[in-house]
Order: sequence, then structure tokens, then C-alpha cells
Amino acid sequence: LLDNFPVADLRVAIPQLRGLAWSEVSGGVSLESLPLIGALAPDFVSSGALTHAAPWCDLGLDWL
Repeated sequence: LLDNFPVADLRVAIPQLRGLAWSEVSGGVSLESLPLIGALAPDFVSSGALTHAAPWCDLGLDWL
């Protein structure tokens, strides 16, 4: 798990892990930085940006 790594450090870490362990990049991954991080070919990318930007919706079963 490469959490909150700067892109410069990801460029070093991901190739070193390849073939030894899966790499997952998380923390600080924005929709803007996703193409740059994706180009480094980590096995997984986690980003809260999708859910943080989503509008809320109040769903309830009050009507039952």
C-alpha cells in the first residue's frame, strides 16, 4: 500500500514492487492526478474523490 506517496516516489516504488507484490496507490489521489498515476501502472488505485464529490441523497424507509 503506497499511501500518500508523492508521484516522484511512486515512480521508484511501483517498478520495485512489480513481480514481488501488488501495488495499491491511495491517499491524495484526485481526478486530476489519476491519469498521471495510472500511467505508472500500479495494480490498484483507491480514491475517495469520487465519493467526496458526490451529492448526498437521503434515502429512508419512513413511508413503510
